[in-house]
Amino acid sequence: MLNLFQSNKMTKLAEAFCQNDKGSGDPLIPSTVIVQSIGLRYWLKIQIAELRGVSANLDFQLPASFLWKLYQVLIPSVADIEHSPFEKDRLTWRIMRILESTESISPSISHYLSIGPNRNHRLYELSNEIAALFDEYLMYRPDWILSWESKSKESKSHEEKWQSFLWNVIQQDLSTTPALHRAALHRAAMSGIVSGIILPWQKLSIFGLSSMPPLQLKTFEKLSEIIDIDVYFVNPCNEYWGDIVSDRDKARRSLIAWKNQSGETGRENYLETGNPVLASLGKLGRDYFDMLNEIDNLQSFEMFHEPDTSTALGFAQQDIFSLSSGGHDHATGNNSEKISRPDDTIQIHSCHSRLREIEVLKDEILRSFSKNKNLLPKDILVVAPDISQYASFIRTSFGTDIPYRINEPLDSKQAMFFGSLTKLLSLPDLRMTSQQIIELLEIKPIARKLGIQLQDMEKISRWVNESAIRWELDGESKEKYWDLPPSQENTWRFGLDRLLLGFVMDQREGPWKRVQPIEIRNEDAPLLGKLCQFISDIDVLRDGLKDDYPIEGWQETTKKLLETFYETEDQEILLENLVRSALEDLSSEINTGEYTSEISRVTFVEALNRKFQSKSPQTGLISGNVTISDLLPMRGVPYRMICVLGLNESEFPRNENVNSFDLRDKKKDSRKGDRSRSNDDKYLFLESILATEEIFYVSYVGKNANQNLTKSPSTTVTEWVEYLRSAFKDEKVVTHSLNPYDSRYYQGDRHQTFSTTWFKALQERRPHQTQNRIPIPQLKQDSAIDVSDLSSFFRHPAKHFLQKRLGVYFEDEEISLKETEPFEINFLDDFHIADDALEILLKNESIEAFRQKTINKGILPAGAKGSDLLETALHRAERIYSTAKPELKEQRELKTELVLDSHSLTIDIRNIYGDQIILTQVGRLKARQILAAWVFHLAVCSVKPGLETKFIYRGKSEETETKKIKAVDPEMAVKNLSTLLQIYLEGMTTPLFIPPEQARKFFTESRLGKNPRNTLDKLVEDWGNEQIFSDGPDEYWNNLFEATESFNENFSDYAIKIWDPIEGALSNE
Repeated sequence: MLNLFQSNKMTKLAEAFCQNDKGSGDPLIPSTVIVQSIGLRYWLKIQIAELRGVSANLDFQLPASFLWKLYQVLIPSVADIEHSPFEKDRLTWRIMRILESTESISPSISHYLSIGPNRNHRLYELSNEIAALFDEYLMYRPDWILSWESKSKESKSHEEKWQSFLWNVIQQDLSTTPALHRAALHRAAMSGIVSGIILPWQKLSIFGLSSMPPLQLKTFEKLSEIIDIDVYFVNPCNEYWGDIVSDRDKARRSLIAWKNQSGETGRENYLETGNPVLASLGKLGRDYFDMLNEIDNLQSFEMFHEPDTSTALGFAQQDIFSLSSGGHDHATGNNSEKISRPDDTIQIHSCHSRLREIEVLKDEILRSFSKNKNLLPKDILVVAPDISQYASFIRTSFGTDIPYRINEPLDSKQAMFFGSLTKLLSLPDLRMTSQQIIELLEIKPIARKLGIQLQDMEKISRWVNESAIRWELDGESKEKYWDLPPSQENTWRFGLDRLLLGFVMDQREGPWKRVQPIEIRNEDAPLLGKLCQFISDIDVLRDGLKDDYPIEGWQETTKKLLETFYETEDQEILLENLVRSALEDLSSEINTGEYTSEISRVTFVEALNRKFQSKSPQTGLISGNVTISDLLPMRGVPYRMICVLGLNESEFPRNENVNSFDLRDKKKDSRKGDRSRSNDDKYLFLESILATEEIFYVSYVGKNANQNLTKSPSTTVTEWVEYLRSAFKDEKVVTHSLNPYDSRYYQGDRHQTFSTTWFKALQERRPHQTQNRIPIPQLKQDSAIDVSDLSSFFRHPAKHFLQKRLGVYFEDEEISLKETEPFEINFLDDFHIADDALEILLKNESIEAFRQKTINKGILPAGAKGSDLLETALHRAERIYSTAKPELKEQRELKTELVLDSHSLTIDIRNIYGDQIILTQVGRLKARQILAAWVFHLAVCSVKPGLETKFIYRGKSEETETKKIKAVDPEMAVKNLSTLLQIYLEGMTTPLFIPPEQARKFFTESRLGKNPRNTLDKLVEDWGNEQIFSDGPDEYWNNLFEATESFNENFSDYAIKIWDPIEGALSNE
């Protein structure tokens, strides 16, 4: 007898299972329970333990594995066979061998395999697709397979002809065991299940399956004739819902009938939509429910539970349960107005990015904890179509605030370990870029083998960056692997030679044999040696890797690689064992397929990666923490709060990847119970709604982060929102701001954030000029101040304060590794070349030696283009020098002290020529440079009257320009210098917001009579605009000030006080 237990609550089914499962009475014979996922198995075991006090003597099986055991019992020829040769992964290699030797199977296949390189990989990919398709046919079209074997049906299309021919070739190839495929085993099992047969199972339970292929269901139906089978099915509705269709399907059917002119369009009017959510999302379960009800010896038991309609979620579940829509009962015609349920039991959040999805999710979880003290982390499930896209954001955002466990197919450690192995196996195909090598060194077992510590990686990255290493091991490798000229520039050999030479030679003495040294400290020699050893080992491995090996060769190569490059500890040993196990499994599959040809490197790496995915241990799917997982493993499992992320358009439901030669699509042959990823995903969403006990949460990326343009959610979400808007007065969709520190999240309402970081920042605000937030003591009244410090302060007040008073430096926080040789020269390198060349010219040193040194640094493009760019930079320096040279006479030095407001000001100026200070630069003249020079100018004028300052710089039209600061009367110079000193003393105690460019611009606009408020607003608007070279992106300013608050009256007062005397003294020559 087949007993169908149906309920809209999984917990009710668990209770029914505990009541019905009495066991066999023999402690050595467990009760067999067939479940659809590992997650459901864990949940059911916990439920049984809670209901019975103990969960034991249960044998949980997936449907396919149980049926294989059944076949072994019923069919003697299968009894001792552990794996069928028709398993997809094993069949793939057999098809590869057959296609290699029988290319005449199909002209299209022969053509596909003959074009381009990597034939072996294309053969593998094609064979894998064919094997997957045959596996689908065996499960969903067994009648086709059997008719091909018996040749009882003539193949019509070209695709069917070559597929049936290939299948029969496979059968002949397996002449000793031809009947081990699923269709034949099913046929044999159906004839073997007869009254009186002794089976090892007295009873079976099928728990929580959402669907089942017809072939499997027929087997269980036949089996139910001799043993009892209990099927526990989550039925979302207590009404008959087998005939309901979505409005979209109803319209589509009517349109098709009209196009066919069948005259049957009227019948579509009798198709009910019922509940639109159930009609649209429930096809998978509806087909399964229909197939169950078609079984003759079916006995049905109902254990439905009326949802609580006092909440929005309960009302929606009740609508589904009663086959109504927004209170409208389609059976009775009763209707009601929209209702109000202003609660948080249904939440839909539209965000600007995946990161914002996680930040909002964290706030909502913490809010739920604060509202419901009984809600525990174990009561919350977070799922997504692909949780790996969120894993890093979850780790960063959740931190220690929310206990959680992420169940990824491959967690980060596994992915890094397996990824490094496949990268090493793929060395001949890699460009050997700086980033690729550094990523390998960051793998802990590899670094441990070399004796490299984590803290060493920053130094190695800096060496790589400074030595201009970009890609490839050496020039010979460029020619060998990429058919390029054997140039050494920007290779690992090029950079390592520079580093090694820097260990024995001062970089100022280079180049030596066209190698420009980079200075290395003595204590860094061991680390440099380890880096050189690793590159040498990489070179040896790469050179020894052949393009093709038989599987035994790949096994030996991979094991040797593990021994050479890895030193594993603790859990890493498990990962290494998984690699070795994956190699054995892959070898077994290939040998089963009797594939003895050589396998290409690309094919082997891809096949091995697939084994890694299947070897990933799935443990701890349910724990005492917030469970975070992909959708599939946790389908249907009840939780008090279920959060579904990533429901974006084109990402959910997931797209079907239909083969162009899939006969089901060609024949338009659709059958009840057919597998459909789209329908499966839709039903997963429906199951999540039904499984949620208190809060159902949905989020998606609904805005573009760059342009704030609206992005559509998944069609599933759209239909869910449409239903909610038809049923409720309350809007359930919340559109969030781009940034988590938006003021809307700090108003104390239901959107209040729990982020203490942003809260503290907004509470304290950014420091105002008049507000001394940082308790730093003032400088001593009698302390000596170097005029260069005073000049540096006004050049960049925020930077000077953080570096000199707090020791905070931002420049070296991140090293960006480049992966291609330079094809252009960036602005900064161009400036430094010209600036260094000008310094060489001013010192009367050899410009030719400088030219060679620059060429050997590897920062220029190769060939004539690099030479042209270098000459352009040198000419720029020479133009400045030629203008300055006539002025560079009678050089003298001024060293003195000036007592100013109880402070001793130390003056040391060496670029005085005659009666003027000469300042040269290859760039354009900026406000900060004028301001810095103004400090020196005032200091000199205070003790040496009559001196001028002359700027010689690059003008707007690339021509050399000059500008002067006129001599200032000593008394006025002292007065102005005293003003600057007071600002300096204040700014060294409390940070001051006086960016030079913006201060000068404000003063200029004010002098023209512009409205000060409008000018300040414009400065705020332009502050973050990188295209106008604003100081807004500067980290020193950003870490001390908020622009919207800092462009205020204090800023304007300082701007006028500083720039008024400067502009009066400036003049163009």
